[in-house]
Amino acid sequence: MIALPARHPLAERDALSLADLAGLPLRLTGRRDNPALVDAVATACQEAGFQPVSAPAADTLHDTLAAVGSGAPTWTVVYEANAEMTRVPRVVFRRLADRALTLPTSLTVRSAQPLPRVLLAACREPDSPA
Repeated sequence: MIALPARHPLAERDALSLADLAGLPLRLTGRRDNPALVDAVATACQEAGFQPVSAPAADTLHDTLAAVGSGAPTWTVVYEANAEMTRVPRVVFRRLADRALTLPTSLTVRSAQPLPRVLLAACREPDSPA
């Protein structure tokens, strides 16, 4: 999901196109901290026709969201589960209408242990075969 200032004109929309954000600086963790996320966002922005301008990153999600909600308008991406659990004054969360940003996830288990079927079911995409 996209987090942006509640006072920004884009916050009035229910969903955004990634290209709508081209004029706003992006606050994102450093690539060394989460290379898959940074690469996914950078690739999605390039495919939407722009190179994101970086704003200073913060050490924590809470600090990043506080920065998004104050000062010059910026945006960031937030995992949907975090957005659902987080309430930050002056920040709104919006879905992307034109795409979904996803990250592959892997699970490794010991071969001698029974498979954790409940965990596997929770990780499986809703439409994937059992």
